[in-house]
Amino acid sequence: MMPMEVPKLLDDCRRRLAEREALERQTGRIDTVDPVSLEERDYRRTKLWQKIRRRVFARDGKTCRRCGGSATIVHHVTYDPPVMRGEDDSKLVALCEGCHTIVPFLPSGERRGLAEAECALADLDLNDLIPLAAMSVPFKGLRYSVAWKLSVTPRHPATWNRMTDVQSKAWQAEDSRCRAEWFARYREYRDETETAAARRSR
Repeated sequence: MMPMEVPKLLDDCRRRLAEREALERQTGRIDTVDPVSLEERDYRRTKLWQKIRRRVFARDGKTCRRCGGSATIVHHVTYDPPVMRGEDDSKLVALCEGCHTIVPFLPSGERRGLAEAECALADLDLNDLIPLAAMSVPFKGLRYSVAWKLSVTPRHPATWNRMTDVQSKAWQAEDSRCRAEWFARYREYRDETETAAARRSR
């Protein structure tokens, strides 16, 4: 091999290695690496993490350990090596999306300290107050198709991402009731308006 060919060969090896790593990330085949050394994005693609996640959901009955709603996320209380390697599930808890936002983060978006986050797991007083669901769109000049769309389109308050599963379900039920009541009133208003217009045209 000529000395001039060595840099080209090294470049080819680096390129192939980068392509292989990219393929492993895409297909989730990164299970031969120590999970502690992986970035979180790559760690969550491993078969080990999928196995741990199923195990924690089964243990917790897919119920949020904080609010009792439906859990969709497994939260790491710590990222210690035994936890990451699946040797200690005691520091993993099933949470709903809202609780998973409340536990590690303050309302300002800053990350809580470890001790404060552990306290937040049990402290439901940290939950944001649920804003009142209400429909206040005026009827005048509102077309029927627009009103109908407004009545069937769910809306989310600004605090949605910090609402627990229990809170968000309660808010959605109240929002649906408010939208149905508003649409019923709109139909009454529309009927009265059309009746009055018909009388005037006689």
